[in-house]
Amino acid sequence: MDLKKTFLISLIVLSSLVWGRPAPFKKITEFQSELKTLEKDINKLDHTLGKKNKRYIELIEKRKFLELKTRELNLEILERARFLKNEIKGIKKLLAKNLIQSLNEKEDSADMLARIVLRKHLKKKLSNYQQNLDSVEDLQKKTKFLEEKIEEYYGIETSLLALIEELERKKLEELTDYREKRRKFKQLNKKFKKLKSNKRKITKTKSFLNIKDFIFPVENYSKVKKHRKGINISLKGIKPIKATRDGKVIYIGDLSTFGHVLMLDHGNETRSVIFGPFTTKVAKGDKVKKGQIIGQTPRNGTKLNVINFGIWYKNKAQDTAKLFAKRI
Repeated sequence: MDLKKTFLISLIVLSSLVWGRPAPFKKITEFQSELKTLEKDINKLDHTLGKKNKRYIELIEKRKFLELKTRELNLEILERARFLKNEIKGIKKLLAKNLIQSLNEKEDSADMLARIVLRKHLKKKLSNYQQNLDSVEDLQKKTKFLEEKIEEYYGIETSLLALIEELERKKLEELTDYREKRRKFKQLNKKFKKLKSNKRKITKTKSFLNIKDFIFPVENYSKVKKHRKGINISLKGIKPIKATRDGKVIYIGDLSTFGHVLMLDHGNETRSVIFGPFTTKVAKGDKVKKGQIIGQTPRNGTKLNVINFGIWYKNKAQDTAKLFAKRI
């Protein structure tokens, strides 16, 4: 592979490395966004779980209260029913005895009157006890409603418990996902800080270039404009192009994309490159002095000749417009 092709490939690769946006930065912003979303989801789940847990605890307390009251009521009803049944049974025996005594022919009028009064009293008492027993049986029916309500609470509790378990499972998944993304975020953030550190080192190298030793390659230009890392210089008519610093011509050639190319090596891994429509006044391998004419733009009628000038350090394009900001 000849030098021309090697240079073109190197230029494309280096340009993509320098001008492209660092991939880790994009991933870090994506992870930051995902982490915020996960934090919101986890907070929502916590809020929902809190409400459901509170509801679940309230239901358990209500159900336990109902169970206790139902149990107490059932015991009281059973005790009351047992008492009433025994009393009714005793009254019925007394009435039967009273009836047998009425068959005694030797009974005088006073005994008969006493027996009649007793029978009326016993019947009235029997009627009252029977009514109370009927009321107690009605209460037993009502306790069944309470027991059904308790069963209903059991059903709601079961459903709520299943929902809480599902929410807990989902929360665990979200937390696991969050921790994993947090771990990756820290890794990427560490890489990003390293990139920033490297960037600061590159910035420091700019001062190492000592740009004061360089001159602008042309004079009497019409206008200049930053183009990526280099500077586009617009020139009218024939204008000389000068060496920006002492150095050696290491490459002269033509590239379809950039036009004519001239590269000078200034030592200390520093190079200057000029692209565009111009003719060279030096040859490859020549040593040149700062300010020496190394090329010339052609006569181009009313059209402007546009050449691109850039400084490279350690095979990386530098922000040439920034370097020459106070001098153009």
